[in-house]
Amino acid sequence: MPSVNASRHACAPLMLGHPLPTDSTGLASRRAHPPIDWIDSIGEWNIADGEVARQIEIRLLPGTCPYLVFPFRAAPASSRRFGDKALEQAYDVPVVTHIRSGYVAIRPHDALGAIGVRLKPCAGIALLGDAGDACGDTKLDIALALPRTDTERLAARLAEAPDALSRYRLVVDFLARLPLRRPIDPLAAEACDRLGKEPSLRVSTLATALSVSERTLARRFLAGTGMGIKRFARLARMETLFTSRRDGERWIDVAQEGGYFDQSHMIDDFTRTVGAPPASVMTPPRDLDRPITLIRC
Repeated sequence: MPSVNASRHACAPLMLGHPLPTDSTGLASRRAHPPIDWIDSIGEWNIADGEVARQIEIRLLPGTCPYLVFPFRAAPASSRRFGDKALEQAYDVPVVTHIRSGYVAIRPHDALGAIGVRLKPCAGIALLGDAGDACGDTKLDIALALPRTDTERLAARLAEAPDALSRYRLVVDFLARLPLRRPIDPLAAEACDRLGKEPSLRVSTLATALSVSERTLARRFLAGTGMGIKRFARLARMETLFTSRRDGERWIDVAQEGGYFDQSHMIDDFTRTVGAPPASVMTPPRDLDRPITLIRC
């Protein structure tokens, strides 16, 4: 059985599709930016060796963006967790999801294969209508919002595709033909972009920069993203935390870069959002006989 080096992967927060070493886990992962302006990126998980797949756990962490997930192999066991609560889930059909709190733990029981499409923050509601908001902290069958015959045809073709490039092209072609149900609000999109770069930005400062009142900004932001500005900013700050920790920075430095008063404030904020302190989420528990890979969603 191929060995897995836990020390190399246990504390490495990654975005879905971010390249991973293939020499120890066998996880072939690719990420690309397609020519569709409402998509941030498309990534693929591909662990063809079932023995290797069964040795790892993947944790999907909260983020600012919704995802479309297209499986092309058997669905792994998964559960959504917040504190001591766990809800079993399955990703056996294409779904739309947006993790805003807690995290999702995936434990493959065989070879793993899935494509994740990271939408831009305002694209979920624009593409899926009410389902784009309803997918917060849950998952919905994409066929509830998109034509079922088209999604079933895509799923069948993905399962038969010979390689990652073929799967990528199938997904891009499918998405490029989808009409947006609602136009993307440029004000909300610009606010998301600025908060993503500077999560500690005050609402009043942001509203002034965008030449609107705070009330107008709050109303249009909620309508465009399905979230309030402060919640979005907290998730953007979490993303900064995950990225900094992935790059190997110390917790005290991560807290400073995230704009926290000190490390204890960062831990409190993380715990309120994820349901557990960073040490318990971002490192394997003692009873887990497998390394974990952390994915920022």
